Amino acid sequence: MDKQEVKRLILKEGLTVMDVIDVLAELNGMEGLGFVALGVDLKAYCVNKVKGQQDERIVRLLAERHDINEGRRIRMIVIDENVLAYSNEGSNFGNVLHASILKGSNARGGDRIYLEGRTVRTATRKDFDDFSVSIDGYLKGDGIFEYIIAD
Repeated sequence: MDKQEVKRLILKEGLTVMDVIDVLAELNGMEGLGFVALGVDLKAYCVNKVKGQQDERIVRLLAERHDINEGRRIRMIVIDENVLAYSNEGSNFGNVLHASILKGSNARGGDRIYLEGRTVRTATRKDFDDFSVSIDGYLKGDGIFEYIIAD
């Protein structure tokens, strides 16, 4: 497929970047943290595309700013009171960190759960304790993402 065909699909058929990512994820069996890695790779690609087109000051600003990239805010969530997960802000999917079979979940770590029709709330520190997941790395941050955790 050449660039002209891609342009036609975008302009005439409504193809979006999200459509392409969803198909790539499906073809490659991508789930959970694979999407986070993809986001980091996409950010690096975009910053490298800008290099040579803008002065170095703008490139540095783009690389350092937290609000230029959708998906940089990650909400830590509890799904149906039996799954601790994370979700990119605005996404309809949660990525399982830990699921409790004792609380009735049949999900596994790394699973991706569609959130529509489920009870979802922002996770608290107590939830991390209850699910035996360390909160330390999320509180410290990694310089790339902003993790949203309820008080």
